[in-house]
Amino acid sequence: MSTQTLSNPRVHLHWVRETPSRALHLPFSTSLETLDSLPLSVQTAVRDSGLNTVELHLPPYRPSHHGGIGEYAAGLQFRQDAAGRLIATRPDDPDPLATMAYHQAIVLMLRAISGDPTPLTITAESPRSPLLRRPLARWHRCAGEGALAKAPAERSAGYNRAYKAVSTSVQAAIRESLLPAHFTELEQFAERQHAHALLTWSAAAPTVGRHVDEIGVEVLNPQSVNNAFRGLTRNLATRLEEVREILVRHRANPVEYAHYNAGKAAKIATACRKRPRFMNQLFANERRLISSFVGMCARIPEWREKAAGNPAAVFRQVRDSWEDLEVQCRGFYQRRPHSFLGSILLVEAVRVLEAVDLEN
Repeated sequence: MSTQTLSNPRVHLHWVRETPSRALHLPFSTSLETLDSLPLSVQTAVRDSGLNTVELHLPPYRPSHHGGIGEYAAGLQFRQDAAGRLIATRPDDPDPLATMAYHQAIVLMLRAISGDPTPLTITAESPRSPLLRRPLARWHRCAGEGALAKAPAERSAGYNRAYKAVSTSVQAAIRESLLPAHFTELEQFAERQHAHALLTWSAAAPTVGRHVDEIGVEVLNPQSVNNAFRGLTRNLATRLEEVREILVRHRANPVEYAHYNAGKAAKIATACRKRPRFMNQLFANERRLISSFVGMCARIPEWREKAAGNPAAVFRQVRDSWEDLEVQCRGFYQRRPHSFLGSILLVEAVRVLEAVDLEN
C-alpha cells in the first residue's frame, strides 16, 4: 500500500534546468518520494492540489535568464490543466505556449534518448480565439518506454511508414488549429485573398507521396496538389459557413459576408488554384516545418549513442534543433505568433509512433 499522503504526495516532476555553463542539470524527469528538494512555493502548490500523486511541470530554468533559483521560483503561478497536470508558468512570460512546447520537446527527446520511464502526459493547447471555435486541447499519456524512443533513424526499418503516418496526422492537426489562432479580428476577413487561401488550405486533405521526403503537398508537383484537393469543396463549404455566421453576428456589411457564402466553395477553390501564391506559401511552410521535425526525430538514435559519452553536448544539440524549429513555428504565416504548433507536432508524433507497427 502506498504511504503517500496529501501532506507529502508523490510527484512525477518534469523540469528542464540548465547550469550556468548551459549544460543540463540531471535528472530532467524523476519521481520524488519527498518534496524537500523542491522550492518552497512549489511544495505549497503541490500540497494545495489535493492529489496523492501529482504530475508536475515546471517551466525551463535558465540562470542567464532568471537569476537565482529563489527568484525564479518566487514568481511562479500554478494551474491544473485538462489532462490533470499541475502546470507552473511565469507571469512575465510573453509566449507561454512556446515555453510549454520547448519544455515538452526537451523532456520528450531526452526521455527517448535516456530511456527514462517517469510517467508523462503531453498536451497541445490552442491560444484563446475571440472569433472561431478553437479545437479541444490535444493530450496524450506517453507509454512507459519513452514515447519517442521508437522514432526510427533515416534509412532504418519502418522509417518510411512511420514518418508518413506522422506527417498525415500533423497536417490534419495543424490545419484544424491554425484558423482560430490566426483570425482574431474581423478586419482580417476583409483581406479576402489571404482569408480564402487560409480557408482553402485548411480544408485540403493531408497528402504524402511514395517516399518519405514527399511528406506533404509539393507545390511544384501537380499530382500532390490534385490529391490535396480531393473532397475539398465540402470541407471548404463548412468553413465558409462558420465565417459567414460570425460576420452576420457581428453585423458586418452584407457585401462582405456574401464573399463567404458556402455555395461559393467550388468557385473560391478554383480561384485559389489559379492564383496560388498565398496557398502555396502555406503548403510550402507546412512541408518545411514537418520535414524539419522529422529530421529532428530521426536523429534520436544517433543522439542516444552519443549521450553515453557526452550528455551535455547532446542536450545542446537537441535544444538548438528545437529552437530552429521554433523559428519556423513563430513565422508560419504572415509573421503571426503560431508557436503553439510546436506542441501539436509533439503530441501527434508521439501518438502515431507509439501506435505504428514498424516491423510489418
